[in-house]
This record gives sequence, C-alpha cells and structure tokens, in this order.
Amino acid sequence: MALAKSTEGTSDFSSALARALCLAFALLGLLLAVLPIAGDLEQRFGLQWLFSLRGIKAAPPDVVILAINSETTDALNLPEKPLQWSRALHSQALSTLTEAGAAAVVFDLFFEESRTEDADFAAAISRANNVVLAKKLVAQSEAQQTATPLLRQAAQRNATFVLPREPLRVDGYWTFKSDDGDLATMPVAALEVFARSAFAPLQNIMTGLGAALDADLQAFPSANDSAKTSATRRALRSDPTLLARVLHQIDDNQKWTPREKHLLRALATTLGGDSARFLNFYGPPRTITTVPYHHVTGSEHAHADPALFKNKTVFIGYLPTQWRDYEAVRDDYPTVYSQADGLRLSGVEIAATAFANLLDGSDIKPLATPRQMALFGLWGGAAGLLAGLLSMRRAGIALALASVVYLLCARHAFAQHNLWLPLLVPLIILSPLAYVSAALLKYRLARRERNRVVDLAKQFVPADVLRRSLADSAPAGPQTQLAYGVCLATDVKNYTRLSETLAPQALANLMNDYFSMLNQLVEQHGGIIADMRGDALLALWAGTAGSADLRRQACRAALAMNDAIEQFNRDPARQKLETRIGLHAGEVAVGTLGARGGHLEFRAVGDIVNTASRVEGLNKILNTSVLATQEVVDAIDDIFVRPLGRFQLSGKSQALEIVELVANEKPKTLDENHAAFATATNLYRQGNLNQAITQVETLAQRWNNDGPTQFYVALCRHRLSEINQGAWDPTIAIDQK
Repeated sequence: MALAKSTEGTSDFSSALARALCLAFALLGLLLAVLPIAGDLEQRFGLQWLFSLRGIKAAPPDVVILAINSETTDALNLPEKPLQWSRALHSQALSTLTEAGAAAVVFDLFFEESRTEDADFAAAISRANNVVLAKKLVAQSEAQQTATPLLRQAAQRNATFVLPREPLRVDGYWTFKSDDGDLATMPVAALEVFARSAFAPLQNIMTGLGAALDADLQAFPSANDSAKTSATRRALRSDPTLLARVLHQIDDNQKWTPREKHLLRALATTLGGDSARFLNFYGPPRTITTVPYHHVTGSEHAHADPALFKNKTVFIGYLPTQWRDYEAVRDDYPTVYSQADGLRLSGVEIAATAFANLLDGSDIKPLATPRQMALFGLWGGAAGLLAGLLSMRRAGIALALASVVYLLCARHAFAQHNLWLPLLVPLIILSPLAYVSAALLKYRLARRERNRVVDLAKQFVPADVLRRSLADSAPAGPQTQLAYGVCLATDVKNYTRLSETLAPQALANLMNDYFSMLNQLVEQHGGIIADMRGDALLALWAGTAGSADLRRQACRAALAMNDAIEQFNRDPARQKLETRIGLHAGEVAVGTLGARGGHLEFRAVGDIVNTASRVEGLNKILNTSVLATQEVVDAIDDIFVRPLGRFQLSGKSQALEIVELVANEKPKTLDENHAAFATATNLYRQGNLNQAITQVETLAQRWNNDGPTQFYVALCRHRLSEINQGAWDPTIAIDQK
C-alpha cells in the first residue's frame, strides 16, 4: 500500500511539475520575445549560425562589381588613393560599360572636388543615362556631401548608403532615409534605374486599384526625378492592403513576361516595404562576380568580355584584397563572413548585396513580434511539459530530437525562403533551462523521497547499511562482512507476566516509549540497533579493529541505559520495566541475511551475539543489572567495574571472566564493601573457601541487597559441601540460560 501511494504521489508530482514548467517556460518565452537583449543575442549569434549552416549562396546573376584596389594601381601605374586618379579613366570605363549594354552603373566613389575632366565625365554620364552617384554621409553631422553640380545633374540618381553607426557587425541597412524626406538610399536608387521600365505599369496597377496618388506621381516626372519614388512609396505605405493587392495583380496578369513581373514585384515590394532590411549575404569577399577595374579602362588590359555587363547593374568601388589596400582606403565592415585573416566585406560589396536582395526579394525576413512570441511561448511550454512529464533520460532524448528537427527546419527556411527563425532562445536558452530546472526539481523530490525512505527504513535497518544499499546499483541480496564488534543485549524482567496483565495497546504504548529511549541512547553513543523483538534489544558497535574507544562507547551506553531505565521506572503512571544488560566483544559478521530476491533482514551473526545474550541472562542469577565480559573492558581504566569471577555459561565451551559495570568514573580508592568483595573473590580464586565464606558472610550482613555477595555466600557453602575431587578450579559453572 505504501509503495502504491508513493508511486501515485510521484505520478501526481510529475503531472503537477509538467504543468508548472509548461506555464513557466511559456511565459518566459513570451518575455524573451519582447526583450531587446534576447533580440540582440539572437542577431549576434543565431544569425551567424544560420549563415554558417546554409553556406555560400550562388552569386546574383544581375550584379557585377568593378573592383578598384592595388591590382589596378599597379597595372595602370596610378596613385594608391583613387581620389587622386584622373576622371578620364571613369569616363572611359563608363563608355565601355555603355557599349556593353549595362542596365545601371553605380559609382560607390565620391566626386566632391571639381576637376578639368568633369565636362567629359558628365557627358559620359549623360550618354549612359543610367548612372547612380554616391552621396557622402558625414558621421558627425549626418550632412550629405554630393558630387560636383555638373556630375550631380548628369546622373540619374545621387544617393547615400546608410549602414548602422559603429556596429559590432553589419547585418542590415536602410532602404530609405526617413529623416531626409524618405529619400531612397543607394541600393534602391540602383533598383529604380535598373527597373525604370516598370514604373509606368506599376502606376497603372495602383491607379486601377483606386490608390490615392499624389500629384507628383500622377504627373510622373522625368526618369531622373526621384520624386516619383517618394510619391509611390507614400501611396503604398498609406494603405496597408495596397501592396498585397498590387502583387496579386502582377501575378495574375498574363501579358507580362516573367522578367517584367520580376521587376514589377521587386519595385513594388521595395517601395512599399519596411525601410530597415537584413542583408542576405552570398558569401565571403569576392563571392559576387568581380572584375578588376583596369579590365575596362586605362590600357591594353581593358579586354573584359562585354557579355559580363549586358543588362547588369555594375557597382564600381574600392574592394581591398590585401593589407596594403587598407592603407589607401578604409571602406570595409565586419559581417557574418568576416574572415580569420582579417579581410572583410567592402562597402561596395555590401551595396551590391543589398541591391541584389531587393531585386530578388531575398533579403532576410525575421519573424514578426507576434509570431516570435507565439513560437517562443509554444516552444517554452512544450519544453517544460516534456521535461516535467518524462523521465530525465527520455526528456533529454525528446528535447534533443525536437531541437535537431527545429534546427533542420530553421536551416531549410533560411536557405530556401530567406526566413530567419530564431535559434539561440529556443535551443540554447529555453530547452536547456527547462531540462535543468526539471532535473533539479526532480532531484529535490528524489532526495526528499530517499530521505523519507531512509527515515522510515532506519526503524528497521541501520542508517549506514541502508545508505550503502541505496548507493549500490546491484540488486539487493544477502551480504555480510567481518568486523570487530561489541554486542549489547537487553531483556526485561518478568515481561511475560507483564504482557498478560496489560491490554495490547497499553503494552504497545509502553514498549514504544521504552524502545524509543533505548534507541536514542544507542545512537547517541555511536551504536546501531541490530535487532529488536518483544522485550529484547540487540545493539552493536562495529569497527575494523577492537579499539578501546569502541568498547568504551558501548560501556557508557549500557550505563546510560541503566540510569535512564531507573528514571523511566520512577514514573508512577507506567509499569516498571526492570532491564538486564549484557555485553561481549569479539569478531562478528554484520550484514543482511535472508533469501536471494526475497525477504532480507539486517543481522549480526557470531559467537559474541549468543555470548552477550548469555551474559545478559547471568544478571538473573547474580541479581545484577549490567554485566560484561573482560574482553569488553580490557584497557579501559576510566570506567568503574567490579570483577565477579570466572564463569562457564550454559552452552559455552570456554569460561569467561565476568565484570559488573558500576559507574562511568573509577574511584580513587574502593569503598569498604567493594574492597571486602574483592578480597572474598580473591580468596575464592585461591581455593581458600573457609576464609572466603567468612568474608562474604560478614559482608552480606551489612550489604544484604548486593546480589553478587549473596551469590558467593551460597556458592562457597555449596563448594564446601562437595567432596574434593582433584585440583581446585575456581570456574563457576552456570547451567541455566
């Protein structure tokens, strides 16, 4: 019944724990979903892991980078800094790209100072009719420094490229600069030029859907006027449903080619989407198709294949390839693909990546806050439920499998759909924390249950034996070990008569109080209860060697028990339990006895157990309370004992020297009675019976309540009446148990 209750209690605890952990970790998941620090950690570590799991992505087909670096300066014998180059080189490069059919050209270079070559360069820009020039963003004031007026007017777009200020790592950028009239940044400006043929169809779709268009958009200014971009964005952003309806119209229209639909979707989602975007990097430096700048300008090296640039967007900028390049221009940023050798992605590569993401709609899309809250809440609740309901081994396996499945799903969503599913919070925080919390709580329960079992079982089995059994992983079975021990046996005088006169419950209450007192004294003096039946108790002090301290503890326990029993018997409300105590020391086998796989009991086995019982029984004959063998008191000088003689106990082949334990302290000199008794017993040992009987008879007259004295009176008289046969033997034979 107790086992059934324990099992039921454990099951109830698991269910309650599962419910509590489910709720706690669901709430923790919801909290982490809105805490900025969790988002920061997820971006710093989780995003890095997703890129590592995905690996390098194929370079975008519509983007080419013309790389300026030391390779070009060496080939053309130019100054290290591109600002010092003649702009005639850029005019020649632009003419080459125009002839090759480039769809858009983006100069990620700054042309703030006027030069004599500006007129030719401006003419080349005008002829190309597809050039985007960079505007410099000064970090301290955020003021924009543009190209010279001549070049600025010739270009289709002039735009900045806005990246996070002093970041630990660049993970995103802005498509529109909200604090500057919502102007498009460089990647969007490049897309506008690349997809300008899609503006008119996009306007028609929006007009057909009843969009409230601004006058700027209705007038549709010339291609180099960025006002139409702002107007289109305002219209798309003012109606939350308009973008979805526009995209639906694009997908349903059958008259457009796949490329036309592709450009329309890219333009609509860019203009109608959020301004903050996460970059979907393709790989480490130079993953995007890269051509050295001197392959299109300046010398006989200008032999690049025109097919590389046809219908492409070409980004021209500084792209370092060795440490020497960093000394000339510092335009590199830490990203998820920063290399161990220190080389990092350049600004022009990041701009080209952003443009390619917009064109393909492949920018990284994090979960919206409500969906992230749902994910974290459900994951945390499920992790808590599994950890609480299952065993720790099964919970660990279940959580590990769930984590692997989630990791594979997150990788697939990231690689195939550019969807960023968080990794750090579910896999590194919620799951392990739920498992550890459940383990600690279950350990606490197991420890509490173990202690409860130990406390319960200590009433039947010694605590140290129980602890060893619980620590042993092998099945329980009979097991004993040899030790040196002191055995203490007790018995209640006239217990049979007492049990006949008392009601069973009254007897049980009396014996419970009695044994509680004795048990406490045994434990206080370092002993263990080896057996307890009826009115008898068997206590044991066991060690590896027969030390005097071990035997002294047993003797002091016996004297304390005798004093406590006297105090116990003074209570008039109780029946008296006059108790006899016997002690013997020697080798003993201690452990569990019984059937293998069946009932087991803790026992002390050996001659000292029987002998202690015989010594206890000798109290009945000598009318004493506490007797011990000489083996128990050897080398113990601080306990007062009275030698009683050499006895041949019933059933024993060896005679034993018996002493009475008198007190915890040995007197400096014996009192008159003890001295006279010692003299009498010495005379008896020597065989001087006449003198011995005279001595004990005289002593008995003044110490008539002393049992050993009365015993020796009768003994001496009996031995005198015997016919002398052979040599004298002082051994006293006891026939009764």
